[in-house]
Amino acid sequence: RRRWAQLLSALDTCKTLDSLDIRFLRGYSCMMLERWKQAEEEFSFLFSSNYILDDWVTVFLAKSAYGNGDYDLAYQTAKLVEKVPGLVYDVSDIRWRALWKAGKPEKALVELDSLAAKGKIGKYRQWLNRAEIFDGMGKTKEAKELLVKAIKEMRTAAEWKITTATAATRLATMSSLSTADKKLLGEVFFEQSNYGKAKEFFEKLPEKDAQVKYNIAVCKLKLGKLDDAHKDFKKLLDDKKFDRGTLWWRICQYYREKGKMSEAKAAADSAQTQKPSRSLRTFLAQEGIHIAHETSDYVLLSSSATILCELNPSDN
Repeated sequence: RRRWAQLLSALDTCKTLDSLDIRFLRGYSCMMLERWKQAEEEFSFLFSSNYILDDWVTVFLAKSAYGNGDYDLAYQTAKLVEKVPGLVYDVSDIRWRALWKAGKPEKALVELDSLAAKGKIGKYRQWLNRAEIFDGMGKTKEAKELLVKAIKEMRTAAEWKITTATAATRLATMSSLSTADKKLLGEVFFEQSNYGKAKEFFEKLPEKDAQVKYNIAVCKLKLGKLDDAHKDFKKLLDDKKFDRGTLWWRICQYYREKGKMSEAKAAADSAQTQKPSRSLRTFLAQEGIHIAHETSDYVLLSSSATILCELNPSDN
């Protein structure tokens, strides 16, 4: 149950386990409690013994030494192991981070590139880590370029969502961001439903086109600033270039959130007159179901559900 402190206490009186097993468990518990010095001492003893879990001991010694600030030992021991199940990234990170923490950024970059060349880490992790080192070296321009490059390549792939968020968060902390950087951050945070940060960066743009204004309005809607969002959507209706069906759908959402179901239904009907796309028709059908539940309108419920089934047969 991950009760590491209780485990440590129990190990002090344990008489059923081998002494080396007790040391391993004590070292692991200390590591999990971030008692790095004690963990390093336990794993150092095991490292010099003929313990059966030698690869695991080596990795945990490297992690404990790194946590204890003993970076040379961390680097040297991390180089001794190749693959330990579930800990491949831990070993790779220690190898370059230990050099970086030891004040050897150039060697850290070489180590990082070597790990990437050997397939130990992927290119996106390589780019993000290189950006981190560059930023620490005061090479902000190089760091920004790598983060922007990584974000642009990763943002459309669902499997890289977390890594994209990490890259965007790092970029957002940097100074002297260009207009393009701010727009990119706004878009990425918006795509990841981080509406507070998205709104922050969209509002920093010196010039805002209709799409940016729409995105800001959506952020306000999602953040509960309903009346402000409604005003923005209504203003955008005057822009003939922006999709009016989409705007009426959002206005429908506004009214539904406000509990004004008749107005919400009227807005949805207005959206339907704008030749909505397949995806928008799906969203409108979903709104219809929400409104039907609130108003006990079973005819609307039936028709909306039928449309959803027709548009998305594989979800039936």
